[in-house]
Amino acid sequence: MVNRLVSVGDDFTLPPAVNVADNNLPARLQAEELSATYVPKWKANTAYLTGDAVLSPAGDTVTAKANFTSGASYSAANWDLSATVTGKLDKTEAATTYDPLLLNSQKTVRNRDLFVDAVAEGAPTDGVTDAQPKIGASHNLLPATGGRVALRKGSYLMSTRLIVTKQGMVLEGDGIGATTLLLNAAGFQVGASDALIRNLTIKGNGSNARSLFQLVTTGAFKNWRFENVKFDGVSPVVSRIGAIDNAGAAITSAAGLDSFVEFDGCEFTNYTEDGSLHVRGTHHVTISRSWFHNAGTDTTKGDLLKLSAGAEYWKVLNNRFTDGARDAIDGYDAQRGQIEGNTIVNMGVHGIELKVASATAPNPADRTRVTNNHVVNIGTATASPAMQLAVSNVIATGNMIEGGTSYGMRCGKSTDNVTNSKDIIWANNHVKGTASHGYMLNGVDGAIIQGNAAINCGGSGFSAPLGTTNSLIVGGAANNLSRGNTSADVWA
Repeated sequence: MVNRLVSVGDDFTLPPAVNVADNNLPARLQAEELSATYVPKWKANTAYLTGDAVLSPAGDTVTAKANFTSGASYSAANWDLSATVTGKLDKTEAATTYDPLLLNSQKTVRNRDLFVDAVAEGAPTDGVTDAQPKIGASHNLLPATGGRVALRKGSYLMSTRLIVTKQGMVLEGDGIGATTLLLNAAGFQVGASDALIRNLTIKGNGSNARSLFQLVTTGAFKNWRFENVKFDGVSPVVSRIGAIDNAGAAITSAAGLDSFVEFDGCEFTNYTEDGSLHVRGTHHVTISRSWFHNAGTDTTKGDLLKLSAGAEYWKVLNNRFTDGARDAIDGYDAQRGQIEGNTIVNMGVHGIELKVASATAPNPADRTRVTNNHVVNIGTATASPAMQLAVSNVIATGNMIEGGTSYGMRCGKSTDNVTNSKDIIWANNHVKGTASHGYMLNGVDGAIIQGNAAINCGGSGFSAPLGTTNSLIVGGAANNLSRGNTSADVWA
């Protein structure tokens, strides 16, 4: 045998193609301290003495009734069931201690992080043969405290969902475009907290768009995170059971994700229905550094990101939204949110829309900050404001709006003069080159408008035609600059 040097990865694991032989393994397995600690598995054609303990093929701890030699197959008649064996591990302890060492896959145990290679466990990578049973079996091999299931380069057909029951489970591919899950059904059923999905593509198989999660009727799980995942023709609908929807009814079946869900560095594309990502009532959801694009079919559906049903404490930070059929960000009965540092280009209707379902909406849609976003060329399918902020207690500052077929920013509804938005602050925003007014206040009670600029707009710089009361325009034309507009200079 030729000896060669083998390099290891940053996490001290060997390459998948490397088989490791431990010359000392037989001797170590015969060591007295191991024999005194662990219950051995039953073996065929082996002599046993009365009271010898083994693990049966079913995983039970049993002791020999008398001296005998085992046959080719296990016979329960020769053994007594024993919950524990003095001085040795019981069934549960033994299983969690050394069952992982009996896997077929390459693995390492480091910092309590178990690594299971799904391909080594038999998962096919051709995208044609169903891989779900073997991926599910790999998940089931993890201890109750979780671990990592690795998906090598290839395509994995999922005809049924993966039921996640191991807290702390990590499902990891070799990268977007390298590892792909092809979904013929929902991808996951949530049954545990603290899951991490990363470095892969999840794709709806065929022409039909897919939902990522199987709906369940119970569950309140937390701390799911997606890193560097491309969702292609698939929509993660992140829902909390018991949340009140926009019609006032409780959500009785959902993904069962209660709070603390994160999407970081992900991509969402090619979803033909409404909401490439939809957050329904779940609290503390963060979407950051991700790209939403090329989704939806017409102006009645096709929002890239939807937040609804009382979702709160959510953050939408430093994302890109491009080429959507409807809105980039649609907050519908969502509250206490933060929209910051996003770039939004070429939306069919709105760039950002925050609204309530009705005057008697079940959830308050207020207390949201909209800051430092760059919104360009909005309303490509129908004339609509770049930002439609028809809610209360909104602070909009430092936003840049360029072009578009309607207003730059509008607060309140355009269909009536009933007060529907209260206590808003607009400061230091910049609107340039819109087809209509730069800023529009409709039915607003209590607005502070300060230090904004409206340049080269098709209408007035600022307009308040319908029922706006108790509002403060600080500094007049000096601080709220209106220049080069085709209608009134500052206010109309």
